[in-house]
Amino acid sequence: MRTFIALTAAAALLLSLSACGSRRAPDTETGTVQGEGVVVEQPDTEIAEDDFEVVDEGVGVGEEGGISERPLSDMTIEEINAAEFLSNIYFDFDRYDLRDDAIDSLEQNAAWLREHATVRVIIEGHCDERDTEEYNLALGERRANAARDYFIRVGIAPSRLMTVSYGESRPLDPGHNEYAWARNRRAHFRVFER
Repeated sequence: MRTFIALTAAAALLLSLSACGSRRAPDTETGTVQGEGVVVEQPDTEIAEDDFEVVDEGVGVGEEGGISERPLSDMTIEEINAAEFLSNIYFDFDRYDLRDDAIDSLEQNAAWLREHATVRVIIEGHCDERDTEEYNLALGERRANAARDYFIRVGIAPSRLMTVSYGESRPLDPGHNEYAWARNRRAHFRVFER
């Protein structure tokens, strides 16, 4: 009984932490909650979508008549980027090879880019704060290029893609621990032309 209560409390804590800043509903089939690239595994219990409140911050993303319902031609570049149509991908420490979860996100991003054939994107490479600034700039460039190369392999025109490395200079999470570092090792996709 104690184990069940501890697991339930831990699951509730993890769900509340993962829901902070997330606009994605839990996946009721797999028992995972995804947000900002973090996947939190839940215990093998029945999870109903009604058990969760999806926090929708910002400018009406996902609401009927909200930003995601409008055609891109009616949206500003800022609104397109705020709607987060393109998902970040994440990397392991000191690596730039694409993980399975990154490939899944890249395929979804590529499908969106195919639907919106005039959109041009900057792929930003980011690192955590460890190692030197020069090393992290080079690693961020390799990460951005890995995403760009994937898009090109699946048919996205190179002329629609630009890359930039910010190294460690633009952390997503200002923390100094494994959780923050994992969130900061990413490629971020920013629309700059529609």
